[in-house]
Amino acid sequence: MAERGQGDDKGMPMKVLLFEQWSGGHYANYMDCLVPELARLSDTLVIAVSAKMRRSRPALESWQTHPNVEFAPTLSEVPPGLNAIDRYAATKNLIASLRAVRPDFTLLPSADAQSMGMAALHTLGLNPCKGF
Repeated sequence: MAERGQGDDKGMPMKVLLFEQWSGGHYANYMDCLVPELARLSDTLVIAVSAKMRRSRPALESWQTHPNVEFAPTLSEVPPGLNAIDRYAATKNLIASLRAVRPDFTLLPSADAQSMGMAALHTLGLNPCKGF
């Protein structure tokens, strides 16, 4: 895989948002695998995680060793039970991150709730990300 880093030969920088609502277990493993590669392939990698993920990850220090890694505002905690209110809260976190970061590309390793929430909004004729 070719390296991108700090602008490709076409001069087109790419900002990537890596969004992970949940913490621990396989969610953290996804991040540990994705961060180094996305940092290598993008100009700016913005990571959006909860405070619980930030506190619980020894790997967080290694994520910060990449000079092009930044952190989005901390996601509010959402219970993983995923009732309708939780799904709405998780979707609001995604929308807030998209609006704050305005990425060229977004990766959602485990965002089933948010994807369903965005689809529901679009079905209702609403586009929460309109304008960017």
